[in-house]
Amino acid sequence: MDNAVLVLRTCHNDGTSFGGFRWPAVGPVEAPHWNHSPVCGGGLHGLIRGEGNGALLRAGPDDLWQVVEVDASDIVDLGNKVKFRRGNVIFTGDRESAVAKIVARYPGAAVCYSERTVGDNDTLSGGYCSVLTGGRCSTLTGGDRCTLTGGDGSVLTGRCNCTLTGGRCSTLTSECDSFLTGGRGSVLSCLDRCGLSGGDRCTLSGRDGNVLAGGNYSVCRGEESCTISGGVGSILTGGVASTLSGGEHSILQARYLLGGIRCRMATAYVGKHGIKPGVAYRLNSEHQFEEVNRGLQT
Repeated sequence: MDNAVLVLRTCHNDGTSFGGFRWPAVGPVEAPHWNHSPVCGGGLHGLIRGEGNGALLRAGPDDLWQVVEVDASDIVDLGNKVKFRRGNVIFTGDRESAVAKIVARYPGAAVCYSERTVGDNDTLSGGYCSVLTGGRCSTLTGGDRCTLTGGDGSVLTGRCNCTLTGGRCSTLTSECDSFLTGGRGSVLSCLDRCGLSGGDRCTLSGRDGNVLAGGNYSVCRGEESCTISGGVGSILTGGVASTLSGGEHSILQARYLLGGIRCRMATAYVGKHGIKPGVAYRLNSEHQFEEVNRGLQT
C-alpha cells in the first residue's frame, strides 16, 4: 500500500470490539457498515500515528493492541480519533510492541503510551500516558497522565495528571492535578490543584487550590485557597483563603475582598510585628495575618 498510514487500536482478548465485531489477528479487515460522514460510528476506529485521545484505548492486562495499515485516502478525521472503511492488521499483541511499531514509523509523533529517552539538546513529544526522559536542555512535551523528566535547562510541558521533574534552570508547565518539581532557578507554572516544588531562586505560579513550595529567594504566586511556602528572602503571594509560610526576611502577601467586592492586599514581613519564619499564616476575619494553628484553636 503506497499511501499507507498506521493506526493504533485495541480490542478485547478474544478479538472483539464495540458491537461484537471481531477483528482478525492479522490480515484484511473491513467495516460491515460504512458511513463516510465525520461522526463516530459507521466504520473502524483508532488513533492515526498513535496520536489522539489515548483514554479511548483499552488498557486492561488482557486486552489486545493492534496496528492497522490503512490507505490515507480512506481516513476520516473525528478530532481525537479517526475512522476508516478497511485496512490490513499487521500486528496484534502486547501494548509495548504495538507502540514500538508506531514510534518506529513516526519518531516525531506524540504517540500515546510511548516510553522514550533522548539526550542533551533534543526534542521529544509523547501522547497520553507517555513516559519521556531527556538530558540537559531537552524539550519534552506530553499529553494527559504523562511523566516527564529532564536535565538542567530543560523545558517540560504536560497536560492534566502529569508528573514533571526538571533540573536546574528548567521551565515546567502543566494544567491541572499535576506534580511539578524543579531545581535551582527553575520556573514552574500550573493551573488548578497542582503541587509545585522548586529549589532556590525559583519562580512558581499556580491558580486555585495549588500547593507551592519554593526554596530560598523564591517568588511564589497562587490564587484562591493555595498553600504557599518559601525559604529565606522569598516573596509569597496568595489569593483569598490562602495559607503562607516564609523563611527569614520573606514577604507575605494575601488578597482579600473588602465588602465582598473590592480586592485588597494584606502584607506582612517575616521577622517584624510578630511574624515568625517557618510558621503558616492566614488572614483572619479582620484581614490580619494569624497563625493557622492558633486560629484553629480559637
